[in-house]
Amino acid sequence: DHDCAMARAFAKAVYRAFFVDDRDISNPDVVMEIAADVGADRTALSVAVESPEIKDRLKSEVAMALEKGVFGSPYIVCDGEPFFGADRLPQLEARLAGKVF
Repeated sequence: DHDCAMARAFAKAVYRAFFVDDRDISNPDVVMEIAADVGADRTALSVAVESPEIKDRLKSEVAMALEKGVFGSPYIVCDGEPFFGADRLPQLEARLAGKVF
């Protein structure tokens, strides 16, 4: 699906911008630029993120994540085990390959 592919590309681009390129992803203009680079309509996205529905959904998703113990990003749970931080991604890859540590 095109929207899922764009969402995956956006997530990767945001992480790359932050962890590799040291860009300020708390700056809405930076995020809009990243989104446009992966094919999003910048104008439509700017309008959407200001809508009450999207803001309420964000608050709800953040509250659910906090209830589950999420405290940062990336935070991935695999088979009940949390992996937090970009430096843990190699451990997650090993776990996905079947290695137990």
